[in-house]
Amino acid sequence: MHAIIFVGDSILTRESQDNVAGLAPRLRLRFRDIEVRIIAAAGSNSSQTLASLAGRVLPDDSLVIVSVGMNDAAPWKSVPIKEFKENYTRILDILGGRLVILVTPYPVHTGKQRQPGRNNEVIERYAQVIQELARTHNVAYIDMYSIVYSTMHTADLHVSDGVHLNDTGYGLLTEAVSPLVEKWLNHKALRSFQ
Repeated sequence: MHAIIFVGDSILTRESQDNVAGLAPRLRLRFRDIEVRIIAAAGSNSSQTLASLAGRVLPDDSLVIVSVGMNDAAPWKSVPIKEFKENYTRILDILGGRLVILVTPYPVHTGKQRQPGRNNEVIERYAQVIQELARTHNVAYIDMYSIVYSTMHTADLHVSDGVHLNDTGYGLLTEAVSPLVEKWLNHKALRSFQ
């Protein structure tokens, strides 16, 4: 059994909510020979995610998918970009030696959010930091910001809170992640997706 470890926030913790299957059950259906382990918590920001990894022993041959940033960008948390980058760098240092896929935060549906809600321009800055870190640490990333942004004007991608993905949105995330998971399953010895 191959282990995929989800690290981060509710984008990855959601097994099923609002009658929407999250990423974990979708990957389990698509790839029968995987075990998904979740080290993620709803509402977690980068410092909380970093703390959740402290002292954990993760299998060296696991694939780690990280989704952090959406809550850092929330106005009630407002983690400064510099601190976010430092926290995220420390997360990547802890995960060093494993195959890692970073998932950027994506735009919210501002019309569905309770106010004060998240701001897409702010979220985009966090997404840009993640892309930069992925390049400097030579790890794969999925630019969900661009994927959701390019689709949200023609399709509804969010549940009623305007933040979490609906069935169509999780479908986009699954389609973006799946080729990398397949590559990992077929070439476990590879140390990079590049």
